[in-house]
Amino acid sequence: MTIQPALNFDEFARDTPALWRARAAREANVAPDALTTVTSEGLRIPPIAFVEDLAALPDLHTTPGVAPYLRGNGTPWQHWPQPGGNTPAAWNAAARLAQGYEPAALLLDLDATGITSATDLKTARAGISTPLIIECSAPAHHAWLLANSGWRGELWVDAESIIAAQPTAAHHTLQLRADASAHDAAGAGPVLGLALALSAAAEQTAMLAAHGWQIAQIAPLLTLRLAVGTDLLVEIARLRAARVLWARVAAAWGGDAAAQRLRIHAHTSGASGDSSATEAVRATLGALAAILGNCDALTVMPYDGASGAPTAVAQRLAFATPLLLRHETRLGELADAAGGAWAIETLTDQLARAVWSAFQRLMADGGSSGRLATTLIATASAQQAAAIVAGELTLVGVNRYRATSEEQP
Repeated sequence: MTIQPALNFDEFARDTPALWRARAAREANVAPDALTTVTSEGLRIPPIAFVEDLAALPDLHTTPGVAPYLRGNGTPWQHWPQPGGNTPAAWNAAARLAQGYEPAALLLDLDATGITSATDLKTARAGISTPLIIECSAPAHHAWLLANSGWRGELWVDAESIIAAQPTAAHHTLQLRADASAHDAAGAGPVLGLALALSAAAEQTAMLAAHGWQIAQIAPLLTLRLAVGTDLLVEIARLRAARVLWARVAAAWGGDAAAQRLRIHAHTSGASGDSSATEAVRATLGALAAILGNCDALTVMPYDGASGAPTAVAQRLAFATPLLLRHETRLGELADAAGGAWAIETLTDQLARAVWSAFQRLMADGGSSGRLATTLIATASAQQAAAIVAGELTLVGVNRYRATSEEQP
């Protein structure tokens, strides 16, 4: 019997990155540089990544739950639905619906629901056993909220309110929110948007530190809130970069590994202004990016929220989307599913460097509310609007591929 030698494919030459790029450019009949996509903020996204691109990247061999948390905090992400409703009773009806979708907490915006008293809050939370995360921009309401033992959960405030309100009751806690999602929605872009969020977090931290707080006390209170869009690879990289950059900021204040850990609340952006069912697809893509970017909490917004109070159908779909992603795609069973992907790792590093540079510029000129920030936000917003009008940025169903009235579901 003749024994055949094992196949090792040595007769086939390995395609090097240079050879691949040259052949791809030749077949596409373009210059090699034309294969690389350059975003409005200067991020360069090549058509393919190679293992050689990872050679100089830091932190690749860390594990989830280990500083600087490139691969996430090592804990499962939570579902935080945001029931809609512009009255306490309407919010209560939506919250009762949301309770059937595995919520770890329910978001309650007092300003949006018209809640101004303990009586209103009692109406809103009737029959609701899920912990609440309450947002309230009016400091005048914080005193009665904190004195009210009828609810449990978190009250999201700024550093000034934390200083004024300490100590707090045992049944609920004050949490420090750094939120640049409005800038994301206005078209700030992934680099500028994250730089603004990081600046807001640093400013809140500095205010508390000036009142004698230590970074070990501040960091556990901090939640970074980001609006996540449909640019899948960039959004995944942005969440990963956010944790690495916060770890650097916390370390500069003398924070240990625990203080360098950042809680990220991601919510789908709805920035397209589209109120059709197509927006539900965008929300799903944003939610997928948030999960693959290892968010700690996820909120999917209703597809028709931009047009006013969301419908029950839209809310039910928004509540169900995270559960579909958790259970039917098995993304609830795997930590850092995107980790190690050559394109993701290289883009994370590139984005982190760009954000850190923008962050330093912002902090040197008034921070997230300074003159430079105002100028950059206005410029980015205008550029995005112009790109949409010119068709350079495609929004399906908004500026291209619009359905006729007969085709609307």
